[in-house]
Amino acid sequence: MSDRNNPQAFPDSSHGPDGTGFSEEGMSLRDYFAGQIIAGIDLGDLEVPNYEEIAFRAYQVAEAMLTERKL
Repeated sequence: MSDRNNPQAFPDSSHGPDGTGFSEEGMSLRDYFAGQIIAGIDLGDLEVPNYEEIAFRAYQVAEAMLTERKL
């Protein structure tokens, strides 16, 4: 769901290459931030990765980033 505080990450991509558009809204900025956070983690450094905890923490940081954007 996209809203004023969590807009689409790539709003222009909703138009499609042929100009007809896609029916899906796309990725939210919160999802994009969380994905970028996870991409920056070197999972090789973790003995036994806890993926649920990593995802939870990534969304916590993403939420903080969205909050900071509002200031």
